[in-house]
Amino acid sequence: MLAYNRLDQKGKIRRFMYMLFVLTVGLFIMSYKNALSSYNSTIMALSYKYGFASRGLLGSFYRLVDKILPVDMRNYESALHFTLVMTVMFFLFLLFFAWFVQSHCREEYLLYAQCILAAFFVLVVSSFSGDHNFGRVDMYMMAFSILGVVLLISEKAEILLIPICALAVMVHQGYVFMYFNIILVLLLYKMLSRQGKQKRYYGILFILCFVTGSALFVWFEFLSRTNGSAIFDAVKADAVALSYQGEYHVTLLEHEVLGTDLATEEWSYHLKNFVEAPIFLFFFLPFLVYGIKMCVNIIHAAVSKIDKWKYVFVAIGSFTLLPIFALKVDFGRWFIALMVYYCVIFLALLAMGDTLVETQVQASMHRLKTQHKWAELLAVYPLVFMPIWDVNMGHVIAAFSHIVNVTLLHWW
Repeated sequence: MLAYNRLDQKGKIRRFMYMLFVLTVGLFIMSYKNALSSYNSTIMALSYKYGFASRGLLGSFYRLVDKILPVDMRNYESALHFTLVMTVMFFLFLLFFAWFVQSHCREEYLLYAQCILAAFFVLVVSSFSGDHNFGRVDMYMMAFSILGVVLLISEKAEILLIPICALAVMVHQGYVFMYFNIILVLLLYKMLSRQGKQKRYYGILFILCFVTGSALFVWFEFLSRTNGSAIFDAVKADAVALSYQGEYHVTLLEHEVLGTDLATEEWSYHLKNFVEAPIFLFFFLPFLVYGIKMCVNIIHAAVSKIDKWKYVFVAIGSFTLLPIFALKVDFGRWFIALMVYYCVIFLALLAMGDTLVETQVQASMHRLKTQHKWAELLAVYPLVFMPIWDVNMGHVIAAFSHIVNVTLLHWW
């Protein structure tokens, strides 16, 4: 720690970036299985070749790459290699984001941003390297939101937030519940922090982003499936070609192309959710309590009503996830989005130089370190539960839920 304190800010950032790079490589090696799941290969068969339908952007980009490169990309091996390249590029972008945030932080609060970044990388790199979420479109949605955060911190080309949000919804309409909140909350935060023309500017930008994302969500979720029966066989053929041994994800195609309601079929997964979610929250209770206390302290410390509302929106921004927690079954993905929201939001506020957030984060971490001798263990504790999966929330949580089911419930 003494050696760390002797470094200037650039030296501290450089040293941490070396450590973060090693952590990223290590987590990837630990989690990577050299396999692409049927869900994540099948979704690449959806494209705008068959109309402006939901989840078509990734498949359309893949088709473009297929046309440009002098090799046939319409097979599983190519889909796997493409996904590997895109995942590596995503991790490199996250490393850039880590450097960018640190370079905008004040030196006395740099260590706290680095603690959040370390937790963020443990969560994201391990989860998107593992076989359940390797190639998951959530990676692209997150990347678009983080790109938007970079623009908001730098206050350059912020008008690009509108097409960025549009592209993210074109990747998956679930973006409006999962990662859209990051952009919208930061726009609200900036609107409530400014006066005059700047206040109006961020207010208008918030409305335009919200309307664009909402309109595309309505189109993709309720209006775009008009010719599903006519194109199903063609999309299925693409999915078979891209999936391992031709085993494509049947329910994904039936829902996205034909509009089949999966509520009945997913009920058994909801039963697992009902068991696993409380277990997950129990194991992550220290982080939950710490996070809630810090948000409450920030709101109480705010002086004006406008500032209090500003931090209330920051605290409850993750509530956009409630509809998919209630209706859909991939609780692992929803919890990843929940944790990413708070990591990215607080990193953004530290990078923006929010003095209230800086002092409260500093005070909270200081209290944690001085009042609890085991505080250092929190840095490595989450590794036990990584990577987080999708319906099942990871190997540890799945093991405990199996014990509960076998001994008490007998639900599945």
